[in-house]
Amino acid sequence: MKHVPNTLSTVRIFLSPIMLFTTNTFVLFSAILTVAGATDMLDGYFARKYHAESRLGLILEAIGDSLYYICACVAALIAAKYRMTRPVAIFIAIVLLIRLVNVILARYRFHVWDVMHLFSLKVIAVAIFPIILVAVYLQRMPDILVFSFLSVVALAFLEESILLFTVKEYDVNCKGLYFLYKERKQEKQVSDNT
Repeated sequence: MKHVPNTLSTVRIFLSPIMLFTTNTFVLFSAILTVAGATDMLDGYFARKYHAESRLGLILEAIGDSLYYICACVAALIAAKYRMTRPVAIFIAIVLLIRLVNVILARYRFHVWDVMHLFSLKVIAVAIFPIILVAVYLQRMPDILVFSFLSVVALAFLEESILLFTVKEYDVNCKGLYFLYKERKQEKQVSDNT
């Protein structure tokens, strides 16, 4: 069972680019998107459950996640025959820049190439699924949908930035600012009671 998480991540790495070529066949595209998305949810679960977390697993998961979301979004844009406007391109560049800064900051401060598994990013992962399916099915994507989604992603990446600047120790499984605040508040109450 220790190889299951890495196998799931590898499956996602191989399935993701296939989505780019299946946008004309909605059922096939949906099946690949669903299976690859399921591997995204399950690899970390199995790694924690079976104590199979490894450096290779973190790398495979990061590659698999990035490839999955990039390919899924590009496939939706291809299917929607989306004509990118300058404001959308600038916004995408800003969001990608925030993510790049986060990766560099994690490497500089904590000597890791990982990205945090924030709760907000998990919510985005769930939210992107129906957005992509609708865009591929309808073969159109309004700018307001693109801007709304990018805004939420930017906020999640900014949350990660704040955490990377403020935490003393890196925790890849940090859930987010709210959860960290709640945890510290509980620790303070415990220390005040002793």
